Amino acid sequence: MNAWQELVRQALIGNISSNKISPLLLEQFRKYGLSIASNQTPETILLKAAAIQNKLYSVAQVPRSTPSETEQVAPKETCNYYHPQRRYQLQYILKHRYDEMLIEFLELLKDQCQIISPELLPELLDYGIKRPHLQEFIIACIGNRGKWLAQFSEQWTYAHPLIETDDVFFYGKYEERLHFLQKVRAANPTRAIELLEQVWESEGFNTKVGFLKLLQQNLSSGDASFLNTAHQDNRQEVRNQAAILLALIPDSPLVQRMQHLATTLVRYNLKKKSIDIELPSSCTAQMKLDGIAPRQIFIKDHGPKANQLAQIISKIPPQWWEKTFCQNPQQLFLLAAKTEWKNIFVWGWAMAAKNFNSKDWIIACHRFYLDTFFKHNWSNISIDFLYQDLPNDLFNALAGEYLKTDNRLTLSDDHPIISFLLAEGQAWNDVITKKIIQRIKNTIEQDTYVFQWSIKAVIKRAAFSIPPKLYDTVSEGWPTASQAWHSWQKEVDAMLSILKIRQEMYDLEDFTIHQ
Repeated sequence: MNAWQELVRQALIGNISSNKISPLLLEQFRKYGLSIASNQTPETILLKAAAIQNKLYSVAQVPRSTPSETEQVAPKETCNYYHPQRRYQLQYILKHRYDEMLIEFLELLKDQCQIISPELLPELLDYGIKRPHLQEFIIACIGNRGKWLAQFSEQWTYAHPLIETDDVFFYGKYEERLHFLQKVRAANPTRAIELLEQVWESEGFNTKVGFLKLLQQNLSSGDASFLNTAHQDNRQEVRNQAAILLALIPDSPLVQRMQHLATTLVRYNLKKKSIDIELPSSCTAQMKLDGIAPRQIFIKDHGPKANQLAQIISKIPPQWWEKTFCQNPQQLFLLAAKTEWKNIFVWGWAMAAKNFNSKDWIIACHRFYLDTFFKHNWSNISIDFLYQDLPNDLFNALAGEYLKTDNRLTLSDDHPIISFLLAEGQAWNDVITKKIIQRIKNTIEQDTYVFQWSIKAVIKRAAFSIPPKLYDTVSEGWPTASQAWHSWQKEVDAMLSILKIRQEMYDLEDFTIHQ
C-alpha cells in the first residue's frame, strides 16, 4: 500500500494521530527532511499529511546519489536563456498539457538558439517521460545543464547524451537500443537492417515488434528480404507487424500476392464498361499471414468476405488499378459507384492512397467524397484516416474545396468540412482561417439552439490551427448580442485566450537573456 492509499484508509476509518500514521508514510517524509508535529488535532495532521503527499507526488524527487569525491558541476551554456516572460508561457502550456503548442514553443526557441531556464528543467524533463513524440523537441532546448541533469534520474535518460557506438544497441537498455536504432535508421537505413540481422534470433517478440515499427521510417524495397524473414516468425505479433510493412512496399512479394488475388476477384467488363466482382471463397492461411483479418468489419453494410476484399484492395498501390483497367482515378470511382460494392472500393482505394502516399489518389478520394456527400451513404464507412498527415499546402487546398461544396454562409454539424478541420497538427492559412471564422460567427448569429457540438470542437481546434498573427482579426466581430451567444462564449473565449498566448510567444521573438 502506498502513502496516499494509507492516508485515504486512515481518513475513512477516522482514527488519525501522529503515532497512527503509517511508518511507510513517515519514512517517505523523512527522505525529504520533513516531519509532522504530534501536538496537533487528528484532523490537522491528516490535512497536512495529505498536502505534503500531494506536493511530493507532483514535484519532489530524491536525486540519485553520487560519490562525494566526484563533485559534479553543470557545464556552461553556449546558448542564451529565453526571455523571462516565456517562463509563464511554458508553465501555462505544461499545466494545460497542450502538446501541440509545446512543440510550437520549443521549435521557436530552437530557431532562435534559446534554451529553457534552469528552474523549469525538472518539470519539462518529467513532462517528456511518457511523451516520446515530444522528447526530440525537449532535448533541443534544455541546453548543456538539462542534458547534464538528466543523468540523475533513470526516467530522464532519454535526454542524456549517449555514446554513439554499436555497443549501445548490443548491450544497452531497451529504450536506449530503440533510440539508437531510430537514429541509425534515419541516417543509414541499410546499416539499421544489418544491426537487426545480427541480433534478431536472440530477441524476444516484444522487442522485435518495437524494432520493426521503427523500420517504417525510410522504408524501401531493400528492406523486403529482412521483412520476409520476420514475416515467417513463430510469433503472430511479429508476423503481423512485418506484414504491415511489407504491404507498404509496392514491389514486395506480399503486394504481388494481393495483386494476383485481385485479378481473380475483380474484372473490368469492357463491353458493359463496368466492374464485375467475385468475393473470396475463404480467407486462406496465406491471406491471414499477409494481414487479411477474416472477421474484421470495416464497411458496415457488407459481410466478412466483402470486407476481406476491401482489405486486399487496400494493400495494392492504387496506380496498379489505373494500369490494369486503363482508367484514371476519377473514372475508377465512377465505375465503382455504379456497383453494389462501391463502399468496398471507396474504403480500399482510400486506405491504399494513404498507405502508399499517392497524392493524386488522395485528392481523387476527397473529391469523390465531396461530390457524393449528400447522395452517397457515408454512414457505413469512415475515411477519416485520409485527414491525417496531409502536407499542409494540400490540406489547405482541400479545405478550400470543402468550403465550395455549398453556398451557405454558415456551418452545421453535418457539413463535410467539420471532420476535415479537426485533423490535429494542421495549420490553417490566412484565407481558410478568415472564411471558417466568419462562417462560425454567422452560425452563432443565426443560431436558435445550443447543440452544435462538432462546431464547438472546431473552435477548440482553431486555437492551435489559426496563425497567431491573425489574433486581432479573429477576436473582432463576434455576435455578442446574439440570443445564442451565451452558449458559445465559453468556447470562443477559451480559443481566443490560447491564440493570444501564441501571439505573445512570437512577440518575444527578439528578446533573449545573455549568459
